[in-house]
Amino acid sequence: MFLYIYRDHQHMSYDLIFMIQAWELWQRGDALELKDPMLGSTCDVQQFLRTVHVALLCVQDSATDRPTTSDMISMLLNDNILLPTPNTPPSAMVRAQSVSTSDERKPKPIDLSINNVSITVMDGR
Repeated sequence: MFLYIYRDHQHMSYDLIFMIQAWELWQRGDALELKDPMLGSTCDVQQFLRTVHVALLCVQDSATDRPTTSDMISMLLNDNILLPTPNTPPSAMVRAQSVSTSDERKPKPIDLSINNVSITVMDGR
């Protein structure tokens, strides 16, 4: 799975890749896949899903769509507050457009190095 993500997002940071993956899982109703397995049954599922929802609100493209810090804290502490539906993050839209317009059967070259710099280590005689 990592190579798939890496291949499609060579120019993106890990944070951006994670945000796109979180958005896609949330859209499919599979946001629990983001949960660290080490948490086991100690994780409150509803609170976890609410946290993911609030996190997606915090990465909206427009600052006016993002909650303020005090709103975010209220959203996390008060289950009675209805959360607005987050808009698609702009990076996820870019990915969706590139996937829909590309030929999936065509193999893509994989560059395993972020940069092509070689390192020479000097060793005395």
